[in-house]
Amino acid sequence: MMNIVFYIISFHFLFSTGFFFDEIKNEIMESNRQIIINLVKQDETLRSVIIEDFEEDTLNLLTHGDDDVDPDDWFLSTFTSDSSSTQSLVLFGNTWKDQLIDSIQIYQNSVWQIDMYSAFIEDEISSEIQAFGFEDTIGNRMYYSIWGSQSLGLEFFENYYQGYFDTNQWTKLILPIGIDWFDRFQYEPVISKLFYVNDDDWSSSDSIYFDNIEDITMDLPIAPLIEIEIESISQIELNNNRLTQTYQFNAIVIDLDSELNELNFYWNFGDGNFGITQNPQHSFEVQDDHSYTVFLTVEDQSGLISYATESVIVDEGESTFPLKINFVGDIMMGRRYNCTSAPTDDEDCNDGIIPTCGPEYLFDFINPYFGEIADISVGNLETPIIDFPNNPHPTKSIIFYSKPETMSALEYSGIDVVSLANNHFLDYMVEGLLETQNYLDLSQIEYFGAGLNEEEAMRPVFLNQYGVNIGFIGSSDRDGRENNEQPYLDAGYNKPGFYLSSEENLIRQIQNIESISDLIVLNIHSGSEYSSTPRFFIGEDEDYNPFFTEPTRENIVFRQFAIDQGVDLVINHHPHVLQGLEIYNNKLIAHSLGNFLFDQRYPETWPSIILNTEVDNNGFSKFWIQPIYIHNYIPKPATGKLAYRLLDYMAYKSRQLNTVLKVDYENETAEILVDPIVDNTNIYYELEGNLLGNENFQSKIINFKRFGSIKDLEFLMEGNFEFRLGREIIWNGDFEFNPPTDCWDPGINYWRLIPPETEFINDSIFYEGNYALQQIRNSEDENNAVTEISYCVPINNEYEHTIHAAIKGENASNARINVYYYSDRNCGNNVENESFTGDLNGNFAWTEFEQSLDMHNNANFVDLIIRSTPPDNGVSNVYFDDLGIVQWENWNNILGLDSLLYPNDYYFLQIRSNDSDYYNIKINEIIYDNLDPVQPDFYSSETLICVSDSIQLFNNSLGTVAWFKWEVEGHEISHEENPIFQFDDVGQFDVSLSIYDYNSELISQYIESFINVISCVEGDVNMDDEINVIDILVIINLILFEDYLGLADLNMDEEINILDVLLLVTIILNQN
Repeated sequence: MMNIVFYIISFHFLFSTGFFFDEIKNEIMESNRQIIINLVKQDETLRSVIIEDFEEDTLNLLTHGDDDVDPDDWFLSTFTSDSSSTQSLVLFGNTWKDQLIDSIQIYQNSVWQIDMYSAFIEDEISSEIQAFGFEDTIGNRMYYSIWGSQSLGLEFFENYYQGYFDTNQWTKLILPIGIDWFDRFQYEPVISKLFYVNDDDWSSSDSIYFDNIEDITMDLPIAPLIEIEIESISQIELNNNRLTQTYQFNAIVIDLDSELNELNFYWNFGDGNFGITQNPQHSFEVQDDHSYTVFLTVEDQSGLISYATESVIVDEGESTFPLKINFVGDIMMGRRYNCTSAPTDDEDCNDGIIPTCGPEYLFDFINPYFGEIADISVGNLETPIIDFPNNPHPTKSIIFYSKPETMSALEYSGIDVVSLANNHFLDYMVEGLLETQNYLDLSQIEYFGAGLNEEEAMRPVFLNQYGVNIGFIGSSDRDGRENNEQPYLDAGYNKPGFYLSSEENLIRQIQNIESISDLIVLNIHSGSEYSSTPRFFIGEDEDYNPFFTEPTRENIVFRQFAIDQGVDLVINHHPHVLQGLEIYNNKLIAHSLGNFLFDQRYPETWPSIILNTEVDNNGFSKFWIQPIYIHNYIPKPATGKLAYRLLDYMAYKSRQLNTVLKVDYENETAEILVDPIVDNTNIYYELEGNLLGNENFQSKIINFKRFGSIKDLEFLMEGNFEFRLGREIIWNGDFEFNPPTDCWDPGINYWRLIPPETEFINDSIFYEGNYALQQIRNSEDENNAVTEISYCVPINNEYEHTIHAAIKGENASNARINVYYYSDRNCGNNVENESFTGDLNGNFAWTEFEQSLDMHNNANFVDLIIRSTPPDNGVSNVYFDDLGIVQWENWNNILGLDSLLYPNDYYFLQIRSNDSDYYNIKINEIIYDNLDPVQPDFYSSETLICVSDSIQLFNNSLGTVAWFKWEVEGHEISHEENPIFQFDDVGQFDVSLSIYDYNSELISQYIESFINVISCVEGDVNMDDEINVIDILVIINLILFEDYLGLADLNMDEEINILDVLLLVTIILNQN
């Protein structure tokens, strides 16, 4: 009898915790199957055990130390939870009571139940803590806080139920005491004391009732135990030289609390076909180079689910790999997508994107780069989908919802699976969660990470494609505790929520699926700890830290722990800004993909990426990213310089995590290198110029050529020199990113152009690139032209900064750029302003301006105001281009390069010296690729020219060349790629082109007498710039030796004879 009880407890433990131990499973399956089934179904003595029901006339309660301020404020009440009970315990006042009990051994799968009732008096300050707790024989203790206003630490309290259940009604609370205790203390306790708590420092009238404390472990439902048996039935050769492989699949099931006809079977054969019977036959008509995983799900009448897999061989043929899976960041389709002025205007507002353009428009621009090119697409759905949002979370300050019509947008996007493990899925409580799940089911979009209880939240979802069974699991730690936003968002045994991120929980998730998953993908929702970082705004938008661009060490350690435990890919969400990508033990951790479809107004939340992955026989085999920019709230492919900056930014952030991104500027993507770096090429070039100043000299902003990333530099002249590196923080100041806005344009671009007739992007007049900002004012206008950044951008006041711009004026009137600084994210608290250019008037060509910024200590955000006024007469046109702010690193000498990370996003250089007003440096940039070898070569537009004419030399070198040194005899050195030289003297001229190879060596091509310059004056046969008797003698000599020279053939009859001599004499006589 004791052995069988042990088997039952072990069996229950396996499926209540998700652990699978083969030796126990096999013994149950083979030896004791029927005995256990009969025993569990018939022997009621193994059911729940009463621990305390308060039915005795006397109850001995002890004081709980100093916490028990009102030790007598308790009694046994006749107000009970059900008709079978006659008494309950009630506490009121500031009362903590202890009760000694007979020792009870607790196991990891032990679950207790208690009836509790919070008598809450409305409109009064409520009790701080209403809780139930335990102590073991060692003296460790744990409490479950159920109601109360106090934010409790996790040292003693399990508080995931706190504030969830309604007050003033009896509630059955299920307490997984075994696993909660084990996670906290790492052992199985012997409980010897109970605690009852009504902490009420404010002397409110609230009270708490306790009744019917039971151990219900053996009453809990048990998930089915399943295995798959496979029998090969036949092989049939088809006309197309393919073999059809037919198998018989049998599901072997033991379920101790369900009948066979109460079970649901779901087979996924991995080839796009499915089955719903217990023992199906299936024929595989695919050809492939790998076995297929067949996946079985069985659900019993209590809703518990078990899984099993087996591999089958299909007809050998060409591989279906790679399997392509795309991942994106946060998706929210409410608020400003419905109403442009949301969330402040009334609910009837419907001028947003969805009412105007339809839901599918949200993904119109991005689909060719996302759903259309992937086999599986994955995102983080950070919003409930709900018809009538009538029951919002009671304490959260920021809540979202999206309307049901947005489901057509998700379907159109090609998204196959979404994570619900985030801090917004409960914004409209259980109703919102259930409606969301229902709409996702109707659209056949899978979901994971949250549910009606902890077991549902823990569940994986599986996608089986090309015979590869991929398990997706999710969790979050953004539970609301830091702001005491009750009820908290993590799930409990009988409370909805997401699965809470912890090492113990993660191990359970992995052990639950590692034997049945070919690959495991973990989606986490975690990030900045607000309690330890400044909160830059409180208001109507999502709360996050705009400077949190790097994961904390704690976050990194947990995500690496997931890889160590067997996860194949980690995707993190929540920071709303991009963070780096990390290769750890040859597996990828994406620390933040940022927003993907979100209506946040802050420019730093607009850069995004699509993470593209490929799967082959060895698992995830390739990763690369596609740069995305959220423009007018719509995700669109980033292009041009914006794409380069976004990719370079991600390359640097990833390099900080010891990971290299190979940026492909031509195709505007970046590959994440998994293997050790092998292929790289060093590019070298020189820069030189003036340093400005009197005693201390400093250069203007110097632009790197950005073939790759700055790796090293060398000063080529004696002197005391220092340098500093800079990055751009205004990514759209070149006005080059202007994607179409064919349906809807609320002006939520980087720059606010209002009205568009007088402030617009000009595509015909520009300083660099193809676009510039133009402001038009005429003398009759009353208002100034004012262009500014749509929302101020973060600026780190710990660094020095330089603002720069190029401006052109045509009858300009008081054109200027002002800099405004703010302390808060909503740009409401202006702490300081400064003028950049001063007033610019009249006509002037494109002129470069730059100025160091002098920021206030409280400046955290910056806005640039571009302004011009109506002129006195006529029309004023002012053009602005290449506008930006450089954030500088500290000044350094050459030794400072020892710690330089590359690839990086440094675009700028500045040099200073105390003893030289000139600089000459050699720059080393690195490219992660093998380039064709460098070989100098050139040609000329002409090689024979007349004196005073010009020729252009053209670089024709092989390989990647960043610097040119042209030396032409008698001319100054040129460093242009294709320079033009003018020749004022007759003669033959040598030409040399020198370039750097990939080893920093100068290599040259030298051609002697490459350019021939002649006078081109008729009769000057010997080209000495004179016409005289010597030229006659040259012609006579040519006649005697029967030689030919074009310059001597004066009558152009292709012969040299006496006629040419006579003509030359005539020229000389006429000249005289």
